[in-house]
Amino acid sequence: ITEKDIEANLLVPTPLDLVIRTGGFSRLSNFMLLQASYAEIFTTKVLWPDFSKKDLIKAIKWYNSVQRNFGR
Repeated sequence: ITEKDIEANLLVPTPLDLVIRTGGFSRLSNFMLLQASYAEIFTTKVLWPDFSKKDLIKAIKWYNSVQRNFGR
């Protein structure tokens, strides 16, 4: 089994750029660990049921301001 075999069989086979974590937690809780290895993690205290378009825009603006280094 190769890395490519595993990637080809993931539900979401592409790497994530941004993970939005609601509820004020800064951990991934085993969520898409392979795909999120180089993702930027945006945390917010807003709970998921209350997460709005305004909150999404805030996360995207934050992401656009981050200089990504992909683990370097």
